[in-house]
Amino acid sequence: MTKYHEKSEASEVAEGELGKGGLEGKIAIVTGSTNGIGVETARALANHGALVIIAGRSAERAQNTADEINKEIAAKGGSGKAEPAVLELSDLASVRKFTADFKAKHSRLDFLINNAGIMAVPQRELTKDGFEAQFGTNHIGHFVLTNELVPLLVASAPARVVCLSSIGHRRSGIVWDDISLEKNYDRWVSYGQSKTSNILFARELNRQLQSAGVSAFSVHPGGIMTGLQVHMPKEEFEAYGWVRPDGTLHPSFKTVSQGASTSIYAALARELEGKGGSYLEDCHVSETQPPERNNEADAKRLWQVTNQLVGTSYQWEGVKGAL
Repeated sequence: MTKYHEKSEASEVAEGELGKGGLEGKIAIVTGSTNGIGVETARALANHGALVIIAGRSAERAQNTADEINKEIAAKGGSGKAEPAVLELSDLASVRKFTADFKAKHSRLDFLINNAGIMAVPQRELTKDGFEAQFGTNHIGHFVLTNELVPLLVASAPARVVCLSSIGHRRSGIVWDDISLEKNYDRWVSYGQSKTSNILFARELNRQLQSAGVSAFSVHPGGIMTGLQVHMPKEEFEAYGWVRPDGTLHPSFKTVSQGASTSIYAALARELEGKGGSYLEDCHVSETQPPERNNEADAKRLWQVTNQLVGTSYQWEGVKGAL
């Protein structure tokens, strides 16, 4: 049984697995790390010696976040570092530029934390490449990002990929006959489909890469109030019971640092060796792996469909050793 729990802090998990250092020479990318749990995930890795790429949509915010983390590290006499980079997951040209720039500078990647996401977009919107916005940003952007970086993950094995899902996966499986939701858009079906996609992607990525020493996990971080809820009015928070009439949060909600802890657990926990493909919550492998969202046939099908949508042919079956 894991020694951590639902209210463990990200720093607590990192120190529990690593002690005071432990990540010197390691490289991590955290998408969406200019706010919310992404910042705390990046901070925990950098504070333990890793070079962490702060990947965000705004160059200014990425720089400010990197500066803040580096100032903290310097004050503690640490060896880690944060570097800013621009990444817009809703624009595949931006994704490919990011990966090309990263591969030009680095020959390894130890941790890829696919943290960024959008939620509950009220009206159907499209990404720059014409995909439904939530599916396109939360799944397709990360699909291309990860696959472009696979050679560096394999070169760094053992390496880990962490895909942020949500309990929102329960709202919808994959709408196979209308994956772009052109016929009937619903913001929560859209979000649920994208979060189910994160689970299935992690499962299939793990299946393809486990023999090469790369493990992938999906994570439900818990309830945390961040910028993710930007499209939700206050009345909806109250209707769902997330916020009480007096304005206080439901006690099940976590702080931002507590929300980042399961991502850190997924990236670092030694007890997860051999458990790739699992769905994690509250710093442990969920006792109820979501079978309707975690079956191998759907995972393979989503991989094939996504390749078709993007016009790619990513496939890593049987890859071993550095590419």
